[in-house]
Amino acid sequence: MSEELRILPGLDAPVARVVAMPHSLPSQIDARLVMVREPDSQRAASFRVLRHRMSAQGDPHVVVVSSAIANEGKTTCAANLAVALSEDARARVLLVEANRRHPSLAEVFGFFPERCFAEQLESHRQKPDDPWTVVGVAQTLHVLAVRSGDPPRPLTNGATFQTSIESLKRSGYDYIIIDTPPVLGSADVNLVEDVADGVLLATWSGLTTSRSLRLAAEQIEPTKILGFALLNG
Repeated sequence: MSEELRILPGLDAPVARVVAMPHSLPSQIDARLVMVREPDSQRAASFRVLRHRMSAQGDPHVVVVSSAIANEGKTTCAANLAVALSEDARARVLLVEANRRHPSLAEVFGFFPERCFAEQLESHRQKPDDPWTVVGVAQTLHVLAVRSGDPPRPLTNGATFQTSIESLKRSGYDYIIIDTPPVLGSADVNLVEDVADGVLLATWSGLTTSRSLRLAAEQIEPTKILGFALLNG
């Protein structure tokens, strides 16, 4: 049975309605989802430390997670940070996939997005009052994923995306984590960063170069950079 979030009262701006479709994680947890697969490990603890450090930096509520180039752990970072934030049962967390080039969040959590986030973005341009359909992977963690297998596309309408995120912010979510394509080679992160409180750049030990990281940081608004998350497989 689906669950519909209650709308926050007393707000003049439009507020999105959200319908959460329940999902049980598969018995074989994806190796990237260390917060669930290895909750007592040092790797899981590092994401709790990241959660704590973000809280100490003003507790940003909308965070873009990206990397300089591909395969540097940005999706792993985004997914596990979202799980870490949702460990507080009082916090509702939404994990959003803004990567239409190489989506993978549905694979990480083991579900098929019957209502693809990309399709919902397009439909909300015409019918902004329609409810959003998300997947509830835990009691307080919802995911808006892009369907894999569709032709890779850039995020072409930043204004629609930003309006949607602003609306979702007022729908009962305490945190929204946005998984994006890499910074270099596209403008997708730049289309998204304006709606975020900050940008977290994932780096991979032995792979990320100082040059690519510097170029990525130069492409992002300096005041938006929250920091760098070093991952090591």
